[in-house]
Amino acid sequence: MKIHIDFETYSEAKIKDVGAWQYARDPSTEVICMAYTEGEEVKLWTPKDPVPAFVTNPKTQLHAWNSFFELCVWTHVLRWPTIPIEQWADTAALAAAMAMPRALGDCAKALGLPADQQKDKRGRYLIQRLCQPVTRQGTKVRLHDEDLLQELYDYCKQDVVTERAIAARLPDLHPRERRVWELDQVVNIRGVPLDADAVDACRLVRDAAVPLLNAQVQQVTHGALTGTTSRADVLHYCESQGYALEGYTKDIVDLAVNDPDCPRSVRAVLQVRQQTGRTSVAKLDKMRNLIDPDTGSVHGCLLYHGATTGRWTSRLIQLQNLPRGDLKDPGTCIDIVKQYQDEYLIECLYGDTMAALSSSIRGLICAQPGHRLLVADYAQIEARVLPWLAGQRDILDVFAQGQDVYRHAAGKMYNKPVEEISSDERQVGKVATLALGYAGGAKAFIGMARDLDIDEERAEEIKHAWRAANTRIVQHWYDIDEAAQRAISTGKAVRCGKVTFNVVGDWLVCRLPSTRCIAWYKPHLTEGKYGREQVAYWGTDRYTRKWSPQRTYGGDLVQSITQATARDVMSDAMLRVEAAGYPVSFTVHDEIVCHVPSDQGSPEEMFAIMREAPGWAAGLPIDVDGFEAQRYRK
Repeated sequence: MKIHIDFETYSEAKIKDVGAWQYARDPSTEVICMAYTEGEEVKLWTPKDPVPAFVTNPKTQLHAWNSFFELCVWTHVLRWPTIPIEQWADTAALAAAMAMPRALGDCAKALGLPADQQKDKRGRYLIQRLCQPVTRQGTKVRLHDEDLLQELYDYCKQDVVTERAIAARLPDLHPRERRVWELDQVVNIRGVPLDADAVDACRLVRDAAVPLLNAQVQQVTHGALTGTTSRADVLHYCESQGYALEGYTKDIVDLAVNDPDCPRSVRAVLQVRQQTGRTSVAKLDKMRNLIDPDTGSVHGCLLYHGATTGRWTSRLIQLQNLPRGDLKDPGTCIDIVKQYQDEYLIECLYGDTMAALSSSIRGLICAQPGHRLLVADYAQIEARVLPWLAGQRDILDVFAQGQDVYRHAAGKMYNKPVEEISSDERQVGKVATLALGYAGGAKAFIGMARDLDIDEERAEEIKHAWRAANTRIVQHWYDIDEAAQRAISTGKAVRCGKVTFNVVGDWLVCRLPSTRCIAWYKPHLTEGKYGREQVAYWGTDRYTRKWSPQRTYGGDLVQSITQATARDVMSDAMLRVEAAGYPVSFTVHDEIVCHVPSDQGSPEEMFAIMREAPGWAAGLPIDVDGFEAQRYRK
């Protein structure tokens, strides 16, 4: 029995601050209504009504948009009978897998659904008025308005109409990919373990350090400034000292601090700004709000298919961009903070309190008692997948023999034996491997070679040398571009090496070696800037994040295919390590982190499982670097 559902809820908690899991766990959260399908009809349920029969039907299959929210409300607010993950389906996940917008209304517009199937635009207003407290005479109260409530009921029902219409236009997930999505849900329910006591201690030290830093500012400026939060005040002070700043961004502040002409008082003020302006330290408050007191974990951190290639992105504590930090042993710093909670001691030991706390952020992810973290990262996975797809045999041999691929690249570019390659030449080989594999040019090389003193003319020479040494990869760009264009122009499947392009409905799809597909919506050919035909489609602009016409080319297509294939290597391994008894806690880029009981398994076994090439990836040399620890680190 397939049922489409949508909840509207009231809560004093803000879901953007605490996430769906803690939102549903908040005592103030309650269900206002649920819209659901029964056959073709969309019905409405409210808490005063009898529980619908499908709730207790063991064959019920639930479909929703961003279904993790519905699952949390179903479980924690209504406490209805558990529906196994295998019987849930997320229409937003289907949309993401086809490179469509993840917002319900935006997806409906992009698909061109008729007006009666579009999302109600008045919903935002209704939610602001009825689903969260409103301020009346300085007091937050819950608004009761029967007319608005009826509108909210209709809005909830319309969301189900829209979600069901979108689901009808989208293909189901590939069976293997369906298993990946189910594991994603299990992982999000399992959560990321945090050291709550350490989070609290770090917040106390941070909050105690800020007044001390502000006092330094007040002293050095003789009372002209009381802190560094006011951009206008700090810029005015700098100008009064004969050192005007063009702005107050991190880059401008960093340049000024390192400028020998910067006055001492201005430098002191800006150094405090560097400390108090660390956005990473603000994660401490977010972490505190997100921790479930019963589990000690943060739930719902991963976003399935967050990138069009299928890679995960993060929500809530943003696992993908945790600060690297400068401390060699952040665990010791965390232990000192927990034990003493003394900002003076941290400053004496580490010099910069905020930098020490920032360096400790990763370590706040901590195995629970009786457990440890097993962390494994795929080594140079894209640099391996690209030549495997392109048939660049010499690079595959280098990896298979455990040799240094960057020295190999430099040797071919400089026409020298590998053993004669200097460290500087190896660095050139490394940057070239990373920057030029997707048809990047001299500017792409310079963008990644900031530590190398190389001008554009020399970068152009390096580009040509790299391409001359990697002819199969270069040809792969053109072959992939031609295959995509032929599929669009003929409407027939076109095989290109290990992948196949085809136009299916409104999408250009590329069938990957894993048999999963990635997609481009409304594909067509247009004239490129050099007068040649170019693939165009509709998608989310990577810079503006708006749904708009896009263009692509061979190198860009190859990048998507390579990253998607690397992702499939990892997701396949996630299924295997989970099945082998290594509970996946989260993933970051090409890294899998498992939260494992101390008396079970071993790092060697987990890493060996990950090194196995899937059956569809025969000949792909895979390697894994990893470690075992109590606290997460880079």
